[in-house]
Amino acid sequence: MKREQIKTTKIISVAIAILWAYASCGKLGNYGKTVWEMYNQVFPDVVAGVLAWLIPAIELGLALMLLTPRYRIAGLWFSGMLLVSFSLYIALVSTNIFGRIPCSCGNLFRDMPGWLHILFNLSFAALAYTALYFHYGWKHHHGIFKRFFSLSKRKEVAGT
Repeated sequence: MKREQIKTTKIISVAIAILWAYASCGKLGNYGKTVWEMYNQVFPDVVAGVLAWLIPAIELGLALMLLTPRYRIAGLWFSGMLLVSFSLYIALVSTNIFGRIPCSCGNLFRDMPGWLHILFNLSFAALAYTALYFHYGWKHHHGIFKRFFSLSKRKEVAGT
C-alpha cells in the first residue's frame, strides 16, 4: 500500500472513530433519554433494554478499534456493516412499514430528515469501504468477484 493510501486510511479511520465516539458519548451522557428512545422503537421491550447499553458499547468499541492499528481493518469492516444496517433500519422506519415512525435517536440527527440521515450514514460507510479498498487493493476485490461468479456458475451447472 502506498504512503498516501496509508495516510488516507488513517484519516478515514479517525473520522469514523470520532463519529462513533460522539454518538456513543451522546447516548451514555443522557442514558435515561437513550433508554426511553430505545423503548420507543419498533422492537420488543426486551430487545430495547439490551440495545440501550449494547449500541453505545459497540460504538465506543468501534471507535477504539479504529484508533488501534492492530484492529483498524476489522473496525472498518464492522463500521461499514453497522452504518449500512442503521441506514436500512432508518429506510424501513421512514417508509412507515412498522405502522409508525419512532423518534430519531441521536443528538447529531435529531432534526435531520430520514433521507439525509441515510445519506450521511452511507457516506461514512463509503469512506470505510474506500479505506478497505486502499488496504486490500483491487486484486483482493477482483478475486472475491471472480470466486463468486465461478461458484454461481458451478451451482447453475449442478442444478440443471
